[in-house]
Amino acid sequence: MSLALLGARYRYAGAARWALAGVDLELEQGEVVGVVGASEAGKSTLGLVVAGLAPVVIHGRLEGSVTIDGRATAELAPHELATRCAILFQDPRAQLSGTARTVWEEVAFGPRNLGLDVAAIAARVERCLAAVGIEDLAARAPARL
Repeated sequence: MSLALLGARYRYAGAARWALAGVDLELEQGEVVGVVGASEAGKSTLGLVVAGLAPVVIHGRLEGSVTIDGRATAELAPHELATRCAILFQDPRAQLSGTARTVWEEVAFGPRNLGLDVAAIAARVERCLAAVGIEDLAARAPARL
């Protein structure tokens, strides 16, 4: 996956100032970058823009160019964006769907929303649980970990 932001600016609906102002960033597949900064510096906003949640879900105004794999995020449907990019928030409680009784069901939440068949969902969940070594937590309640 490649990611490119060229002159990306984002302003939340009703805000007077840009939360992001002229971001230029290019990442190629395999590159890892850490984004650090003070509170209110725009780290989360950058993540929301890259994941395509802003301005579609988090309303506001986006200017400039944001592309994933050479395609503008504005041209991608939400399910297409979800297969290419995701955002992980600092607060672990914000990650939970709130609909799952078990870790297994929580991990299955994403693949279910991609419309995969049951066998494909089960295979992905098992593979993901094994990849991070938490198969023994599959039956536990996510909020109680």
